Amino acid sequence: MLYVALGTLTEPHQLTATLNCVTSVARAAAAMFYHCYSWCCLESTLTTSERLWELLCSYPLLFVWYLWWIVQRLLELARPRFSSVPLSNCLPFVPTKFLKLKVAGKMASDMCRAAARTNATATLKIFVPHCCSVIEHLTSVEGVAEEEEVDDQLLWNLQILSELLEHMLRPLAKIYPMEWRSVLVDFGTPPTEHLFIRDWGKPGDLFNLNIQWHIPSEEDKLLAKELLDTFLQPELTRLEKFLDESLTLSREERQQCLNIICGCLSGAAILLPDWKRPPLENLGLKTLVSRGRFQNTVSMEPDISMGEHNSRARIAELIHRLLDHLLCHHEDDTKALLIIVKIYDLLMLHVGGQRDEFDSRWRSASAVKRAMEDKLAGKKKHVRPLLIERVQLQHEMRILDRISTQLTTLHKVLLDDLFKLATNSLHRGSYQSSKSAVFLPDISHEEFKGALYVLLNNRMLFLIVHYWEVMVDVWPVIVQADHSEKPSIITLTTMLAEKMVKKYDTVAVSRMVTDSAVEQAKRLLNSTGPMPQNHLKPPSSPSQTAVPSDLEIKESEEAWHNTREKNLRNYQKLVCTLVDMLESDGLRWRYLQICFNFLNLLIRYDVPLPTNAVKLCVKFLNHDSLAIRKVAIDAVGAILKQQKRPHAKIAVNPYTLAYQKPTTTVIQPGDREDNRWLHYSSNDVPKTKTAWEGCVFIDKTHWGYYSWPKKLLTYAPVDQQPLLGRTRDQLSEGEQPIYDAFSQEEFTSKFIAFLSLEDRKGKDKFNVHRFVLFKGLFRNFDDAFLDLVKPHLERLCIDRQESSQRCAVEIIAAVIRGCKHWKFERVENLWDFLVPLLRKALSVVNVETLEDWGTCMATAVESRDPRRIHRFLEMLLEEPLDDQRGSFSDSSRLYFIQGALCQQEWRVPELLHRLMAVAESHLNHPYKNVRDRLGSVLCSVLMYDLKLRNSTPTRSPHRKQFVAKVLPQLAGLQELAREKEMGGSDISAANAEDIEKEEVKDGSCESDDRKEAIKRLKTMTNWLLSHAVRTLHSCPEEFFDLLPVIILFDSQEDDPELQHYCHRYISQMELPSTMIPLALQTVKQIASNNLWHPRRSVLEYLQVMIFANIFAITSNPQFVLDVKDLVLSLLGDEQLEVREMAAATFSGLVHYGFFQLDDELQKQFTKMANTKLKKKKKGVIAANGLNNDAALIHRHAGVLGLASCVQAFPYDVPSWMPQILLDLGDHLHDPHPIQATVKKVMSDFRRTHHDNWQEHKQMFTEDQLLVLTDLLVSPCYYA
Repeated sequence: MLYVALGTLTEPHQLTATLNCVTSVARAAAAMFYHCYSWCCLESTLTTSERLWELLCSYPLLFVWYLWWIVQRLLELARPRFSSVPLSNCLPFVPTKFLKLKVAGKMASDMCRAAARTNATATLKIFVPHCCSVIEHLTSVEGVAEEEEVDDQLLWNLQILSELLEHMLRPLAKIYPMEWRSVLVDFGTPPTEHLFIRDWGKPGDLFNLNIQWHIPSEEDKLLAKELLDTFLQPELTRLEKFLDESLTLSREERQQCLNIICGCLSGAAILLPDWKRPPLENLGLKTLVSRGRFQNTVSMEPDISMGEHNSRARIAELIHRLLDHLLCHHEDDTKALLIIVKIYDLLMLHVGGQRDEFDSRWRSASAVKRAMEDKLAGKKKHVRPLLIERVQLQHEMRILDRISTQLTTLHKVLLDDLFKLATNSLHRGSYQSSKSAVFLPDISHEEFKGALYVLLNNRMLFLIVHYWEVMVDVWPVIVQADHSEKPSIITLTTMLAEKMVKKYDTVAVSRMVTDSAVEQAKRLLNSTGPMPQNHLKPPSSPSQTAVPSDLEIKESEEAWHNTREKNLRNYQKLVCTLVDMLESDGLRWRYLQICFNFLNLLIRYDVPLPTNAVKLCVKFLNHDSLAIRKVAIDAVGAILKQQKRPHAKIAVNPYTLAYQKPTTTVIQPGDREDNRWLHYSSNDVPKTKTAWEGCVFIDKTHWGYYSWPKKLLTYAPVDQQPLLGRTRDQLSEGEQPIYDAFSQEEFTSKFIAFLSLEDRKGKDKFNVHRFVLFKGLFRNFDDAFLDLVKPHLERLCIDRQESSQRCAVEIIAAVIRGCKHWKFERVENLWDFLVPLLRKALSVVNVETLEDWGTCMATAVESRDPRRIHRFLEMLLEEPLDDQRGSFSDSSRLYFIQGALCQQEWRVPELLHRLMAVAESHLNHPYKNVRDRLGSVLCSVLMYDLKLRNSTPTRSPHRKQFVAKVLPQLAGLQELAREKEMGGSDISAANAEDIEKEEVKDGSCESDDRKEAIKRLKTMTNWLLSHAVRTLHSCPEEFFDLLPVIILFDSQEDDPELQHYCHRYISQMELPSTMIPLALQTVKQIASNNLWHPRRSVLEYLQVMIFANIFAITSNPQFVLDVKDLVLSLLGDEQLEVREMAAATFSGLVHYGFFQLDDELQKQFTKMANTKLKKKKKGVIAANGLNNDAALIHRHAGVLGLASCVQAFPYDVPSWMPQILLDLGDHLHDPHPIQATVKKVMSDFRRTHHDNWQEHKQMFTEDQLLVLTDLLVSPCYYA
């Protein structure tokens, strides 16, 4: 396919798609077909892919980088004899030429770098002497230093040497692999001893990589020191003289000096020792673990030091002095300031690697790994270069771990400098802020923006949201930072607040350490392999242990308690500060929202929120601002969850409750005798107080279906639970503000009035946060507020407004979920109110609130034992379908029932059977929307008829029984299809009902069984489509009982709705391997039907079935043979449409390699195509024993077979195709429909082979080309 795509001139996207596919198998192709495919594909791709060159030209820098990388890898992996060829051609050329610096010069320098990395000796021998002599010659001319236009040749040679020097220090100082060869065999080995092409794609041995590492030797370090003395030391001296005012440096000279220092530090930073100075006091947590850098890689000692003082510290102090000078006298030198920032980064963080470079290489290596991995072999079977790259990245990751260190005075000086740069103002126009008491009065806009940018930094952001010491100071400052109304500052402040809210995670006030964790730590420290060491107090003798003493542990416990108390004080102080600012009414609306959002983040599960904060949150429930009310709803819901009282639980034995013996040998999913007591039974629901209190409720639906937990817990009896129906005096201080607010009718009415307002037209949905709030109210305070809410519910439920009904469903779902622990009398009182209210409310549901009511039903019964809510479930199943109601009401009621029962899953078989009986009796419902909903309901009802391993039969409805009941009701459809095919009675009247409008009932007087059967079939196809998408087994065996009926109407155009359902059903059939024999048997049965429409439609189904299950079918040769015989038999069908579809099916199967096209089959088609036709009257027998009509069909079948052979190869010309085309040309003047078939195949051949005709015509002889030209060219062309 790739070769065909490479030769296609008019379809470039085909090549792109094919190359993407080839990429995924490139490594396997290189390993298995090393003799031809890899090199041919590479050569063809580079020479023919215009799209590839277009992409490369559109990304010149990316192209240069890839070119350098490819050349480098080729030179590294090539044998010495071949690697010297590009060196011998490239190296003599470059020194004698000078190219443009930004284009060809950059590319040439990269090429030379790749060459130097492969063969440094030969490369440097050519470049260095030549470049040095050219530079010396050109700079010896008097006055060259003062020229404005520098000679290009001088710049070119300077660039060559600068590239060499820039990349020289780093290889001297770093530890890195010396080679990335794909095999360990020496590339100088002759081919007679080792053939390297057989190693293409070969995986490397992870445990025998034998990597050759470059470890800096003492000579390397001395050379590095010499380079630093030569280049770095003079620049430092120049800067010192400049700062002492004994030397004047221009802007360009200062930048040049700083660039040289930055380059030296970037290359040799790993060799420069860190300054060893005492850390600052009172920073960080006191711990026995060393906070300094630790040695976790190969030792790099001795370190390089220039002079008596620490080199890194000396450079830092010098650059600090330079920065102060620049800010005072040259603050507009932005380039120099940026270089200083880079130098600070190298001084403080660069100890052998840079995080940005490492992250980039890590992503690149991961991408290459995904592209080159062998997914079939797996188990890290990667090529050796990729394994080496991963080892190097692991080594660099260990080096980067050395960045962590303690903060010293010099660190603080450098950090202060960076902060000064971040908030530096180039324009000193200060902004006097009279409203902010937080910022100094002379803070400028730029300084303020700089501070915001610092806080927006990702690493700095975690500092202000994860540490209480910082949070207690920074958060109030941000809230009070009403510095300016400039849009840029407002945008930054808003971004910071949003980012803090998004990134904030609950920060621990106290970290608990259990006694078992302490004991395990002691055991670890007492181990001898490896031997632990106390870095703060190293043992003086081998017998001394690193385990902390009892005194140290006691001191640590005291420090932990002190830290906990400190964090708790900071938390309470922060909360109180935010509350005071919110109550002060001195904040503008934007900062009021920010402050309240911060307060909402501080609601925790382990520390009760202070009472004044609870009062404020409750007060803001009725705030004028919608945004504030939304946050308040969130906050109060969280507070109520925080105040949730724990309920006692007891263990129960499920086998004792079921009067069964425990069975633990085999896990049997499904309905068993030991979980029968969980099933809903209308005869056993608790209807009295005694039955209610004695009933064992299991609310979690998943318990008991597969197995039982080791310890099944349920809620203890009522007398062991916390007190319900408390008075105000029995409430805690945090609960009293909530109780006081919602006990006031004015507050509750105003709050519900706000909730019933529309927020976003057409986008409002069931609000979970409101549901959580009301659920918490009814859970924590029992039915204390129910009497105040009842009038509002009665009003909202019958209101036609969308927002009013949405508010009602949120409260109804909440009160049903919140009454979980109420006493029996209060639960009964609740249902006495809710059941009549819901009956009335469900009759006024509208289209806008249908989804919200469905969410309410599903949410109300989620994770609830059906016996708790039996009155609710029974109310839903009262008259699901009523002829007196409209179709929308009926479909809505079914939707609500479906939502509720789906949450109960397998535990309500009785209700599912009752719903199944309703659905069976209304399969022929006159309204389309009701039938559509019935199809979805049937899917939900029959979803639990599963066949799992060791499973038991379900007590829910079964598909087999349901299909057996429906099939007799569809018996009349066979006769209906026959009448339509024979041109008899018109069934359009029977099918025209409710096609255009959902609500309009068919006005026809017909009510015969055929019309009702069509409606049933539409409902059944809806069920099948839902079942195929939503269930575990998309195609059970019962579906094939319905396939012959569905096939009848797949091609009926009189009823587009039924045709659409049937066609969708037969277009998605993925079968398990055990179902394939039944599927083929059903197809054969349909193919023998005496109606031609089913025979044609079953061929379409056969195409989809084979392509969806091609691997399972082709694994059995008998399946392939059965399909082949079936298609060939239908190729000779008496109906023209069936023959044409069989030909198209045969062509597709051959094209995709389902079966091979052998010579015997071609001869058979040729023989059939040569069937004699005689011009005799109808009914006269021809010489071959067939009448003329049968002979024409037989001859047409042969022509269709030959045409299928040609159409199966649209982009290729096999050796047998020229003769078949000529044979087809002999039938160009045959009677209809043979003539039309020949013309079509000739037209298709000319269209599909046009792009590559110059290549394809080589398969024809000259005589064949002449004949084919006559066949392909229209006679009108010669007119």
